[in-house]
Amino acid sequence: MKIKQIFSFIVVLILLGNNLFAQIEIMTNEFLYDTASFPSCHASTLTEAENGDILVAYFGGSYEGCKDVNIYLSRKKHNSTFWENPIEIANGEIEGTIKEKKACYNPVLIKMPDNQIVLFFKVGNCVQDWKGYYSVSDDNGLSWSKKQPLLENFLGPVKNKPIIRNNTMICGSSTEKDWWKIYFELLDLNTNQWSKTDNIKTEKAVSTMEMPKGKKKDILCIQPTIFTLENGDLLALNRTKNGFLAKTTSKDNGKTWSKVTLSNIPNNNSGIDGITLQDGRHLLVYNDVQTKNGEEMGARTPLTIAIFDKDFKEIIYKTNIETEQGEFSYPSVIQDKNGKIHIAYTWNRKKIKYICIKLSE
Repeated sequence: MKIKQIFSFIVVLILLGNNLFAQIEIMTNEFLYDTASFPSCHASTLTEAENGDILVAYFGGSYEGCKDVNIYLSRKKHNSTFWENPIEIANGEIEGTIKEKKACYNPVLIKMPDNQIVLFFKVGNCVQDWKGYYSVSDDNGLSWSKKQPLLENFLGPVKNKPIIRNNTMICGSSTEKDWWKIYFELLDLNTNQWSKTDNIKTEKAVSTMEMPKGKKKDILCIQPTIFTLENGDLLALNRTKNGFLAKTTSKDNGKTWSKVTLSNIPNNNSGIDGITLQDGRHLLVYNDVQTKNGEEMGARTPLTIAIFDKDFKEIIYKTNIETEQGEFSYPSVIQDKNGKIHIAYTWNRKKIKYICIKLSE
C-alpha cells in the first residue's frame, strides 16, 4: 500500500472512530405519567438530586397562560424503574389586598454547590407581565419553601439552566417586551448579590419573518443556553426569529458578551437546550428545522440530538429522537455524575417525554 493510501486509510479510521465513540445508546424512552390532573403541559426542566433521584419540573394546566397553570414535579428515585405521580410544587397565587391568581411559566431547576435545589419560575398574565420567583428545597426536592420574588426586573434563568463559574451563577435571560433581546443575570454566591448585563447588542441580519413597520431587521433572540468552550470562554446559543440559532461569547465569566451573530445551526423559533459534556464536547437538543421566509414559527419536529467537538466548530454525530408529525419541543438536558444523559421534552402539549441515553464506549 502506498504511503498516501496508508495515510488516507488512517484518517478514515480516526474519523470513523470519533463517530463511533460519539454514538448514543437509548436506555430509557418513556412518559413521566399516563394520566394527570391537568390536560396540557410544557417547558420541562431536569436536575439530579444529591441522592441520585432524577427530578423533572414543568408547568401544567388547562392551556398555556390559563390561571390554573401551576408548576409540577415528577420524581424517579435512584435505581427505580417508574416515575412517581406528579405533585404541585408552586403556583401563581399573588398575595395582596385582593388575592389573585396568575399563570406559571418556564420552571428551571438547578442543584447548587451545597446540594440545595433551587426552582426558578415566572408568574404572569402573559409573557410581557412576567415576574420572577424562586423556591428552594433542602431535602432533594421532597419539600419546597414558600415562593419568594426575585429582585424587581429580574427573571432568573428564563428557560435553560444556569452554569456556575468561580462562585458565580450565570443565568441566561431575555425580554420579549417590545423587542426580543437577551441579557445575563449573575448571582455572586459569596455575597448573594445579583447583577445583570445590559441587553446584548446584535449584528444586523435579514429575518425570515416580516418585521413590524419601522423596525430594523435585527437578530431577534431569546432563551440563552450556555456552554463552556475548551479555552474557557463561554458560548451562548439562542432561539431566534431569523431561521438560525444566534450565538454570543464571553471571555470574562459572563460579565460582558460579544455582539450576537447568527450561527449555521437551523432554528424554527422554538426553545433548545444543551450541555458541555464531562469530556469537553457539547451536546445540543433542538428542532433541526429552519423557519421559512415570512413564517412566525417552523415545525416542531423532528427533535434532534447533535454532538459537537470541544471548540463547537463541527458536528461529530447527529440523530433524530422524534420524527413523526406533531410538537416535540422545549427540551431540557443534563448529564448525571455517572455520565448518563437525561432529556425531557414536551410531547404534543399532552405529556412530558423522558429519555435516558449513554454515549457508546
